[in-house]
Amino acid sequence: MLREVKIIQVGRDKFKYVNLIKSDYLERLEHYFTVNEVIIKESRFNEKIKRLREEAVEIKKRIKKNSTLIILSPEGTEMDSMKFSKFIYRFPSITFIIGGSDGLCEEIKSAGDYIISLSKMTFPHHLAKILLLEQLYRAASIKHNRKYHK
Repeated sequence: MLREVKIIQVGRDKFKYVNLIKSDYLERLEHYFTVNEVIIKESRFNEKIKRLREEAVEIKKRIKKNSTLIILSPEGTEMDSMKFSKFIYRFPSITFIIGGSDGLCEEIKSAGDYIISLSKMTFPHHLAKILLLEQLYRAASIKHNRKYHK
């Protein structure tokens, strides 16, 4: 049974609406499991490879060893909300990683237990997090037979 979710995100949430929506979903989710978020500063190196490597170092510091690591990336496996709900409830602890404007380096992607896609479209990290939080809430609603998912 899922007890804990950590979301590691590269890049801060720059817009007020993100915090309003995020707060709403985090409040709803606290009835089902704990959600912690970690924001990693985007690297300021000029070269993309150096930026991704520096961000990877910071990401790796925050990954728990006993947590299932799920990378969010457009090239990952897509699933509908029902499958996502069944999928996440297989694990007691999950860490999701959301890359910044440059994405994630291959080292982080290959370290993941799974790579999933919220869509084949590309989203800014703050919108990806909102989509993830909504889907986590939907998954919990499905698992607990609540009306939210119809």
